[in-house]
Amino acid sequence: MIRRLCLAIVLSTCAMAGLLAQTAEPIWPPVLVYGADRLHKPQLGRDSLRVMSLSLLPSVPERDEYIERWVCRKDQVIHLMRDCHVDILGLQRPLPSQVALLTRSTGYAYAGETNADTITAAGARFAILYNPSRFNLIASGTTAGDSVAANPMTGVKNTTEGYGWATLEDKAGKRRLLVFSCLLRSAHMARTMIADIKSRANGIPLIIAADLMAETFEPVPRMLRTAGLADSFAVTAYRSGAIGTFHDFRHNNPIRRMDYVFLSPTLQVPHYEVVDEAFSTSRPSSDHLPVMVDISLGKAKK
Repeated sequence: MIRRLCLAIVLSTCAMAGLLAQTAEPIWPPVLVYGADRLHKPQLGRDSLRVMSLSLLPSVPERDEYIERWVCRKDQVIHLMRDCHVDILGLQRPLPSQVALLTRSTGYAYAGETNADTITAAGARFAILYNPSRFNLIASGTTAGDSVAANPMTGVKNTTEGYGWATLEDKAGKRRLLVFSCLLRSAHMARTMIADIKSRANGIPLIIAADLMAETFEPVPRMLRTAGLADSFAVTAYRSGAIGTFHDFRHNNPIRRMDYVFLSPTLQVPHYEVVDEAFSTSRPSSDHLPVMVDISLGKAKK
């Protein structure tokens, strides 16, 4: 009888602890030592490139209270771009002011019809930033879809789905890449983007940075795989960091893989990493974790 009573107390205590963990305020390390817990990656050679996909929480006034504030997050994004030698960054959801600040602070270029200081809201929402010392911009465009209502059950917030695209040319090897950055929620928008890809690819290697807010077995990720695209998570030679990508600033909660880097199946992926900011850097950049992928392009033709 006593054993049963003790077991019941232990189980109820564990259940209460789990409930508190689910409802607690965001807990990130309160003391940050600048430079002591930063993430650094070596620069890749000319036959490889590093791509990062980041669903960047907009700087919205109603959330500017805790670590969600953009002023508290911007240095982390700049750090990841610079110190990890990211060649191409696909952003989803940012405001024009955030894109402009990132380009001014890092020297990266915005792949759009205008410069980053005059970027439109639609252009910023699916922005592609690239290292201009390595790439030339050949062409670019943006397709915005419908507004998507918030869904508290899945964590989806009010947003507008769509995608941006850019054709980049490597200055050294003269190789071209077709890059997409997309925020997709519906099968209709996924079909629109897939059709656009087919009309533009023409044998050019393809890379897609994607916030799908859907797990791999759900319709939109399945549609991209069915279209012949490879999920870098599945084909990488080495995987590190976290598994899930969405945390909503509660890193002690279960998180799901909602963010992806898809690519042409002919490209190789030596390393895939979801940057676990709670442990690697102690600094959140958004309510989603960044996905960072090293891609091997193969030898350039002489």
